Amino acid sequence: MNLHQLNPQVLSGMLRANAKVGNPTPQFFDKVANHMMRLDNLNGFDPQAFANILWAYAKIGHPSPQLFN
Repeated sequence: MNLHQLNPQVLSGMLRANAKVGNPTPQFFDKVANHMMRLDNLNGFDPQAFANILWAYAKIGHPSPQLFN
């Protein structure tokens, strides 16, 4: 999956759905964190997208220091 083709709302929705089903894929969460770190800026992410992303990482208890530090 090429994450560059997904807009921030779709990406955050995918994370949220993955966390909500109770069978998270840690590799996907790592891939998204790495993708976000490589972006020039996060201006495309609205507050709801950030809230969904934060909730998803917290829900599954997935640490991502490179993203949250």
